[in-house]
Amino acid sequence: MTIGRPPRAPRDDGFTLIELLVVIVIIGILLSVAVSSYMDLRARAERVTAAGNVRAIVPSIEGYGDKNGTFVGMTLAALKADYDQSLDPSDYSFGSSDNLTATSYCVESTVGGETWSKAGPAEPISPGACPAGSPSGTVPGPGGRATAAGNVGTIVPSIEAYGNDNGTFVGMTLAALKADYDPSLDPDDYSFGSSGNLTATSYCVESTLGGETWSKAGPGRPIRLGACP
Repeated sequence: MTIGRPPRAPRDDGFTLIELLVVIVIIGILLSVAVSSYMDLRARAERVTAAGNVRAIVPSIEGYGDKNGTFVGMTLAALKADYDQSLDPSDYSFGSSDNLTATSYCVESTVGGETWSKAGPAEPISPGACPAGSPSGTVPGPGGRATAAGNVGTIVPSIEAYGNDNGTFVGMTLAALKADYDPSLDPDDYSFGSSGNLTATSYCVESTLGGETWSKAGPGRPIRLGACP
């Protein structure tokens, strides 16, 4: 008599519900770890970039202070034009024109959700923004002091570019500076005092606002309180 093999039980090649749930839970855990790691890396990159931006602009700012004897009137456009053409002014802010004084400054950079700043020559680069106040370019206090000095700081790159292009400041006009170098200039904001102040190697430009007159009397001179001769 031949005894046959017992019939095989049918094979189930699929996953059970429990197995599927376990796989889903494991994938969820891995995704949460990956997303958390990505967010940490992104925040770290933003911190490093924002702090690096501030570090990159500090030599230009302090070079401006050494040359002009003040930080009043300093503009990001002037720093780019005169000290570091690789600077992107959109990466920075001074917070308020109140933060630019004769002896100190504050500059900040924001990347993503990270803002880092440096509040003066002796201060460290640290997380946080510069103090807020009147926006740069507005009158922050009595007499419009920051705006008059700021006007002078704004026109200086155009004046010195004219001197470089022409080899002299003789014959320079405010209309020519507006037409050829900075269309945003308002000639009514400025004066050269007299044509005698425009020589082959030097110039004087002044701006008066709210009873305050500030001026700059030549390429190597600071922006100071007072009128041109």
